[in-house]
Amino acid sequence: MVSSQDGESHKENTTPSPASPEGTGTHPNKNITQNKDSINERDLVDRINRSDRWMIWLTAAIAFTGVVSAIIFGWQLIAMQGQLDEMKQSFAADRAYIFMSGVERSPGEDIHTGYVIKTTFKNYGRTPAIVSTVLNECRYFLTLPNPFIKYDPGSLPIYLPVAANDPLGPFPAAINATNEEIAAAREGRGSIRCLYNIIYRDVRANQHIAGACLVFGVGLKYLFYCPEEQYRDAYQKSN
Repeated sequence: MVSSQDGESHKENTTPSPASPEGTGTHPNKNITQNKDSINERDLVDRINRSDRWMIWLTAAIAFTGVVSAIIFGWQLIAMQGQLDEMKQSFAADRAYIFMSGVERSPGEDIHTGYVIKTTFKNYGRTPAIVSTVLNECRYFLTLPNPFIKYDPGSLPIYLPVAANDPLGPFPAAINATNEEIAAAREGRGSIRCLYNIIYRDVRANQHIAGACLVFGVGLKYLFYCPEEQYRDAYQKSN
């Protein structure tokens, strides 16, 4: 027989205990942590987006600055090129220029061995010239000769100053050709030519070569400038 006291004790033992807060429901602290994590992620994304936008703007600004710098540099380069061209033109205008100015022939139209041609040159520039070498060669050529006469640079130094607008010469040159060569040239087999090279320096010590080429034509009765372009081009570049 169970006493009433034991029954009460049994009731107390069988009374259900209250539900634990860590049961099946969501813990409130866990929700707060998740919300904070979500906010931190959005802040991080926003910061990255703002950084990307700033990088894009900075890149665009740098590119724009580079384009502007390139344009300014191009303008400066063009301006400097124009100034350089003006300086070159000024230097060219102030330098010495020597060209052939006249030709004298021996009396009589028919040329012969020892026939003499006298040529005169002139400084057409604005500053003096210092002539170092005068070369001439007047003879029979079977083919077209080189525009420049071979010489030993140390063999014929004269160092002759020529003022602006002053003449230079005359320089006599005797035709060095036999009667047979003269006859061949008259028939069109070869030619009688006279080459002239005057080597001089301008006031800036730049060396130039004033050249000229003369040829007897039309039965060797008339004297002309050599018509071939190789002489004109060579002398234009060297002078």
